Amino acid sequence: MSGFAFQYDLPSRSYALVLRSTQNGQKVYLAISRSERENVADYFGVSQTEIGFEATGIIDPTNEYEVMIKWPWSISISTGVFVSTLGVHYSPESIFVAPGIKSDFVDNGVLRVYRPERHCWVYQNEGELFWIVDQDFNFEDDGSTYIQYQLFTSQPEKLPQERLDHNWFWDNIEGSFEDYEIYGVYIPTS
Repeated sequence: MSGFAFQYDLPSRSYALVLRSTQNGQKVYLAISRSERENVADYFGVSQTEIGFEATGIIDPTNEYEVMIKWPWSISISTGVFVSTLGVHYSPESIFVAPGIKSDFVDNGVLRVYRPERHCWVYQNEGELFWIVDQDFNFEDDGSTYIQYQLFTSQPEKLPQERLDHNWFWDNIEGSFEDYEIYGVYIPTS
């Protein structure tokens, strides 16, 4: 497995990568070889360039694994990435249920967030994020749907001045579904 990992405030910090089986919880600690990733460092605006990695380990090819990262003095934290022989995905395949709608952004997009306990999916397609909720979502008292999302950016010059004053390279995005709602055909899943 290869990729990059860093913390904005401590990009040269060491870490461990752990694969946790979604079937039985067994953990596999990966051997890591760090490498220069100047393109990634430039994109995210960090000074340290040795943020790339190549990771190897012995795994059961019949299992699906959640990719976790462990920073010093912390517990292992999920990266939200799952790997199996089917490829890379952002939800455990064993529990995933597709949203009950037909749409190009579902068919062609990448699932970024899946929260079955909250009845919510977030897909990315063509540079846009699409939230989908079903009838069991925790709607506001008046029946409206309010979303708040925190986004990090590699283009901090586009952030509000308040964020730049504090060196915060993220912004809160908020709004109501009803302001941007796309009506689709509801297809019951059961």
